[in-house]
Amino acid sequence: MFRNDWILDMVESFGKNLGKAITDEKDDSERNVIENLSDKDILLIILKKMISDKKYNEAENILFDFAKRNKENYVLEIGEWFYNELSLKDDDELMENNFLRYEIEQGLGDFKKIFEL
Repeated sequence: MFRNDWILDMVESFGKNLGKAITDEKDDSERNVIENLSDKDILLIILKKMISDKKYNEAENILFDFAKRNKENYVLEIGEWFYNELSLKDDDELMENNFLRYEIEQGLGDFKKIFEL
């Protein structure tokens, strides 16, 4: 299972907000939303949030850590999505956030090596 304390806090916060947006019920419904999230859902939520916050390096580290422990096809697909999202950023935005364009291709290549036999 992929659950660090700060990651769980982030997801719980997201789940609470989502629960409030979906229903007027309180704590029980919020817990159900969180408990029903798969590892794939959690990883996507975290990466999307970190991309939104422009924390590209930290997001990449989380992606690699998760992939090393979960060599499932969906993780490879999420990794490809992640690097595609970064490739859509302009060079100035990447550079301002300590990420360079060549790191996208390099990171994707290194990421795919995790899944090679």
